[in-house]
Amino acid sequence: MTKQRAAIIKVMRENCGHFTAEEIFLLAKEEYPSIVRATIYNNLNGMVEEGSIRRICQSGHPDRFDRNPMPHEHIICTGCGKVEDLNIPGLTEAMEDATGCEIEDYELVIHCKCPECRVV
Repeated sequence: MTKQRAAIIKVMRENCGHFTAEEIFLLAKEEYPSIVRATIYNNLNGMVEEGSIRRICQSGHPDRFDRNPMPHEHIICTGCGKVEDLNIPGLTEAMEDATGCEIEDYELVIHCKCPECRVV
């Protein structure tokens, strides 16, 4: 594993959240000042392809990256853009029952206004 990839993994492990490539770049640059954006993007794309992280796509916003590669749901605030994991127990089983198929993987993103944005 390269030092750059190790830096990306460290950033994602030590910081909770779903980061953009730019946020990961800025955090990694604190420890590795010579790291460049292209290295971050190339490594993130490779990690998504190998299945070690997940990409969360938002129309009109930069992609975010999730350190948890397992299938799970996300909730995104349409006001502030905050992304959080969401756990809906029994969802996989319900989808399998509804489709008659064995679910191997899925992406579910729910868009809403978070409590803080609803107040404004």
